[in-house]
Amino acid sequence: MAVRYNPNPARITEPLYKVEELEKSPLYTVLCGGKELTVYHTDSFDYVIPVVDDDSPLSFQVKVSKDFQKAVFRPAKTNVQAQISGRELSFQLEKPSKVTLELDGNLKTPLFILCTKRVPKPEKVDHLFESGKVYNVGTLEVKAEETVFLEEGSIVCGCVNALFAHGMRILGNGILNGCVWHPKEENGGGRPMIRMVFCDDVKIQGITMKNVPVRAYLVEEEPQIIRKGKVAVNVDQLVMSLLTAGSECVEMRSMYEKNPWNKAIQEDGVVSWLLEQNRKHQFQVIWLKPGVWRIDDWFSSSCYLIEGQDKALLIDTGLGEGNLAELVTSLTNLPVEVAITHPHGDHMHWVDSFDRVYLHKDDIALMREESDVFPATFRYPNNSHTEFIPIEEGTKIHLGDIDVEVWELSGHTAHSVVFVDRSHKCIFTGDAIGSGYIVLLICSEEHAMETVEQYRESLMKITPRMSELKNFAWLGGHGIQENGCDPRHQQDYLAGESQYFNPIRQQVMLDMICLCNNLISGKISWKSVMDSPEHYCNTGSAGIFFRFI
Repeated sequence: MAVRYNPNPARITEPLYKVEELEKSPLYTVLCGGKELTVYHTDSFDYVIPVVDDDSPLSFQVKVSKDFQKAVFRPAKTNVQAQISGRELSFQLEKPSKVTLELDGNLKTPLFILCTKRVPKPEKVDHLFESGKVYNVGTLEVKAEETVFLEEGSIVCGCVNALFAHGMRILGNGILNGCVWHPKEENGGGRPMIRMVFCDDVKIQGITMKNVPVRAYLVEEEPQIIRKGKVAVNVDQLVMSLLTAGSECVEMRSMYEKNPWNKAIQEDGVVSWLLEQNRKHQFQVIWLKPGVWRIDDWFSSSCYLIEGQDKALLIDTGLGEGNLAELVTSLTNLPVEVAITHPHGDHMHWVDSFDRVYLHKDDIALMREESDVFPATFRYPNNSHTEFIPIEEGTKIHLGDIDVEVWELSGHTAHSVVFVDRSHKCIFTGDAIGSGYIVLLICSEEHAMETVEQYRESLMKITPRMSELKNFAWLGGHGIQENGCDPRHQQDYLAGESQYFNPIRQQVMLDMICLCNNLISGKISWKSVMDSPEHYCNTGSAGIFFRFI
C-alpha cells in the first residue's frame, strides 16, 4: 500500500470514507502470552494492538525477519528490558501500556505495541470503523449523542469535528491518525485532531492518537540556548530532526523575513506583534462612551463594562483565557459584578473568577441539577465562593445611580436575556437578536418551526417597547461580526481595509419578525433553507442560521 501521510487538512469533500485493507507486517511477528497477534503494516509504521481485560503483566515474543543487533523501547520510563536470541526477542510489560520498539536505531521501521484495556462496543454506534482497515475521513463531523467506535486494528486518518455535540463519544481500541492521503496544498492545514466547540458530556476512551500535527515557528537569528552545559536545539534543528526521523506531520514557518523585533519597531507594530504571540490571553478594550467599555477577546466575543456610582457591571465574560478580572479592575476602581446574557461557553467562560454573577433563574436551576452542564464556564473545581443571583423579566440590577433592566428574549437559548441601561442609552443583546444581523437558532430539525414560532413570540413582546429605545446603542455579543457574514468583509474589516458595517438596530428586530413570519407561512420554503449552506435564510437586514442537534 503506497500511502503518503500529510499534515491534517481542513474539510475535504472527496473521497469521503475511502477504505483500504491493511497489509500484514512483513517484518514483525508478535506473540502475547503464547498467542499470535495480527501485526499491521503502513508505510510509516507497523503496529499491533493487544487488548486485555485487566492490569496483569504481559509476556511478549517478537520475531523479526531480518538480522538486528540492538533493540530500544520507548518511552524510556517504561524501563522495558528485552532478551535477544538471534532474530527473536522476549520481554514483559508490567501492566498494559503503549510502547515502541526500535531496531538498531532505525526510526523508519518502528513497531508500535499499543496494549490497551478493552473498550466494549456499545449497542448504538453511529460511526463504525472495522479492524484491519484504514479509513480516510478528512473531517469526521460528529453530532450530539453520536458515538464513534474504532475497532482494534483500525486506522482513521483525519480529524473529528464537533459543534454543540452534547453527549458525543469517541471509543474503541483503534488509531486516530492526524494525517490523510491528500497533498497538503489541496486542502490546507492547521486543524486539530479532535475539535470540540460548545460540547459537554464528552467521553474519549481507549483510542490511540498518532501523528498529531506539529507547527513550529522559527524566529530568525535565534541564539543557541545553553542548559546544564549542553546546547539546546533551536526550532529549525528540531524540525529537521523530526523530518529526518520520518515525520511528515511537521511544518515550519518563519515569523518574519527579517528579525521580528526590528520589523515590529520599524513598522510601528509592536502591539500587534505581541498580540499575535499569545492571542488567547489578550483583550482589546474600546471606550464607547463615558462609563461604558467594550472588551473583545481572541474569539471575537464581546463583553461590556458599565460603571455606576456604587458598582460596575460586566456583561458576559467571553471566551478569553487571560485575566479578565484583572483587566476590568484596571478600568474601574468600583466593585465589579457580572451579568450573563445566556449560558454559552463563549459568553460565560471562567465566570467563577468573579464573586457575584447574575444569571437567569432557570439556567441557575439547570446548573444546580446538572453540575457538569456548563463545564467550560468554571475555572476552579468545586467552586464555592461565586454567588449566582437569579434574574428574570423585570429584574433591575442596581449600580447606585443606574438601574440595568432585564428583558427576556428566548430563541437563541431558552432563557436568553438582554440588558437595558437607560442612563447610558445602551441595550446589550448578547446573541438574542444575533451576531451582527444573524441569529443562530439551535434546535432539532423536527422542532425547528416550533423554535421559530417561540422566537417570534419573544420578539413580539418587545416590539411595543421599541419607542423606549429611541437613540439607544444596540450592542451585540460579537461586535466584530456586525460587519456582515461574508468572510471577505470580516477579514477586510479586521485588517482596517474596509468600513463595511451593519450594526444591530431596531430595524433588525422588525425584519427578524418578518423573517419568522415568512418561514411560518411558507413564503420562504423549508426546502430552500435545508438546501442552503449552513441552513441560512434572510429577509431585509435579518438572517437566521439553523444548527440542528
